[in-house]
Amino acid sequence: MHLIGLTGSIATGKSTTSQLLASPPYSLPIIDADVLARAAVEPGTWAYKQIVGTFGGSTPDLLLPASDPQSGGREDGPQGKGRPLNRPALGRRVFGQSAERTADRQRLNSIVHPAVRLYMLRSLAYYYVRGHWAVVLDIPLLFESGLDVFCSSVVVTDVALKAKWAQERGPGKGYVLYNDGKKADLEVQLNEVMGKISASSPRWWSALLLVFPPLMVSVASWQLLVNYLKHRRALRDRANPKANNSPYNNPAEYDRMAEDEDGEENVKRLLSTPILSLSLSLPPAPSSSTLIVRPYRASDAAAIAAAANSPAIACNMTNTFPSPYTLERAQSWIALQLDVDKTWKSTALPPSSSVYYYYPSLSSSVDIGSQGQDTTKRAPKRMPSNYVIVLDDEPVGGIGLKFGEDIESRSAEFGYWLSPACWGRGVMSVVATAFVAWTFDSFPYLVRLSAQVFSWNRASMRVCEKAGMQQEAVLKRLVWKDGRLGDMVVYSILRNTSDDKYEPFER
Repeated sequence: MHLIGLTGSIATGKSTTSQLLASPPYSLPIIDADVLARAAVEPGTWAYKQIVGTFGGSTPDLLLPASDPQSGGREDGPQGKGRPLNRPALGRRVFGQSAERTADRQRLNSIVHPAVRLYMLRSLAYYYVRGHWAVVLDIPLLFESGLDVFCSSVVVTDVALKAKWAQERGPGKGYVLYNDGKKADLEVQLNEVMGKISASSPRWWSALLLVFPPLMVSVASWQLLVNYLKHRRALRDRANPKANNSPYNNPAEYDRMAEDEDGEENVKRLLSTPILSLSLSLPPAPSSSTLIVRPYRASDAAAIAAAANSPAIACNMTNTFPSPYTLERAQSWIALQLDVDKTWKSTALPPSSSVYYYYPSLSSSVDIGSQGQDTTKRAPKRMPSNYVIVLDDEPVGGIGLKFGEDIESRSAEFGYWLSPACWGRGVMSVVATAFVAWTFDSFPYLVRLSAQVFSWNRASMRVCEKAGMQQEAVLKRLVWKDGRLGDMVVYSILRNTSDDKYEPFER
């Protein structure tokens, strides 16, 4: 039986791909990790009892009240096996940066993860006995959990680093679906991929493995060993930037591209490639919309000027964001993004401004604004750190990173702006969530990403929270903007990893 791992970031078309695979002409069984995770903690299950026993005594609201419709109006739950878990209460108990929250989260994972994997094994055994030639494992964190080693093929609906991880598996083992167009385009790509997978695992081979279980065990063991060795090698390469051939993670590769005979064109292609491509439905239109985050282009200037020229945007930005936002300012800003070498010395900037660029060779940012740097030096080549948000082929906003310097070199801050015409439609929440994930994927040395929001900008606070960030601090009376005095609210999100060198603050 051929195991197809399906993964991808939020709003990249993974759910659409899963639905297509479950429908004719493929009609493949789907094992959805999210569905199993919920089933594993239903009242009466082993994991449910373990969670209640571990956290119930110290979390009074761990279970939904009997009055909740999900409890069926009974103290012992709708089926007499207990009241359902109160997921928000459990989330508050385990999510956070403190040592206590981290320990609680690890205990919860040690309960839920084995239970989910057991459910997966049961489902796989069921579909194997029923003679299915292939099964889809729909797992959002397929690579992160290490479950990709059990898959014969992996399909990624993403344009970020996970696409590279899939391709690291080798020819015929990893496939990437670029969901940057219409649903019909995705269907065409999927049909091509499934044709290749079907050819590599014909039905007669699946039938033979079903008839001879010892052969199936031998083939599966060999495939598992090969995948495990590739997985180990990939982890080693990712941990060593010198072995990573992605231009986003390897400055030497970027410089080499520029020095080749066709290097300039290679760099131009790289800088025109979207870093994010999302397909989703946005109100009020019921049809699907395409969101792309890509480097700036000179042709964006007029649209950027029109979208950014609003006092409603400027009142939530620092004073370096011009108001009114003229075409000349848009052209100047885009020129800085396109070619630092030729424009940064001659472009007029406000006296208080600081423009940041990311220099891969330094793994940090360099301030070329008003801090007294030697502006006679030729700026090194760099990857862009500011990007344009494009909705259905129309630039509607911007998003970017400011990389920390000196002792803050492993952190970055992100900021954005969005045309008021797109407010209230969920655009920024989707983009910010995907951008946060892309940032951690693309810059493996970063351990912290933050954002700063004016105290009156409640909408951006909700965007940060939906992107997985937590409120970290409130800097009282820090903001003086257009005659208004306010606070600066700091949000942050940390890379989900352990570091033996980390020394947390303790009172």
